[in-house]
Amino acid sequence: MSRFDFLTQHVIDASAIEEVGVREFYLDRTIAQSTINILYAPAGTGKTWMSFALCGVLMERGLEVIYLDNDNGIHLLKDRGWDRFLARYAGRMHYVNADMLDDPEADMKKIMRDLKTNAEGEYFRRVAVVFDSLQFFLSGGMYDENKIRHFNAMCKRIRKSGGTVLVLNHATKNGLVMKGGGSLIDSADEVWQLRAVHADANEKHFVMTPEKRRNGTEEAGYSINVHTMELSKIDAEILNMTETEKECAYAAVSELSKRDSPIAQSDLLRLIGRAPTDKFGNEILKKYDGKLWTSHRDGKRRMYQKMDKK
Repeated sequence: MSRFDFLTQHVIDASAIEEVGVREFYLDRTIAQSTINILYAPAGTGKTWMSFALCGVLMERGLEVIYLDNDNGIHLLKDRGWDRFLARYAGRMHYVNADMLDDPEADMKKIMRDLKTNAEGEYFRRVAVVFDSLQFFLSGGMYDENKIRHFNAMCKRIRKSGGTVLVLNHATKNGLVMKGGGSLIDSADEVWQLRAVHADANEKHFVMTPEKRRNGTEEAGYSINVHTMELSKIDAEILNMTETEKECAYAAVSELSKRDSPIAQSDLLRLIGRAPTDKFGNEILKKYDGKLWTSHRDGKRRMYQKMDKK
């Protein structure tokens, strides 16, 4: 008889771990199966744009999504065209908006209790649960460790039953520090800093940087088509553009986005305020060819056109 017999019923058998299998990444080296993720940025950065686009990718991979939204009013959904996104994924995206609840705080609390109660077995297998945003779900207690502990316990139960959790959170104005008590970071599998690097009438570009890299996650850049919510990866070189390069490159992107037909290199340079012989402008057009736009030869002229995102 062992002096540790009282632990027998709790000790994990190695075979149970083997049955779990290899963790699947749903998107590149970012969002992984059965993980708790916190995505943070200052207000107005575009967290909901990114979370909706990520949900689109997850649903295309066969997941269902439960999206609890307390940050975005119904009129904003219409203004941004997100109603079309919700209609496209009707039946697969279970979207709850606080504006439509009789008692938002009480009703959301009941939903959270139900999520925790149902988190048994594989109830949340191939399901993603999104909380937008954290401050509401902690009832304003961003630094209340007791409230954080209860929220974390619910997220861990969802993860244990096969679910993937995405929590949107705010940051300080400079975007470098996430708001909330320290146990938020400790309990998450990954914490992502979101940075907006470009936005125009057609696209929004973001960089997601992991702070823990616990599951082999990597920094990645993404472009969102604001009309279709399609998410596409951005070449890593674009993430490291200097401000001067960014100003020149995105001026070209903006001009090309206005046209369905190709434009000559010299004309494009003039439109972005540079002479056809400008060395820097020509280098930018060459450097990001095939990444932000495409080009081809037409006789002696090189013609440029917007990138086909299809």
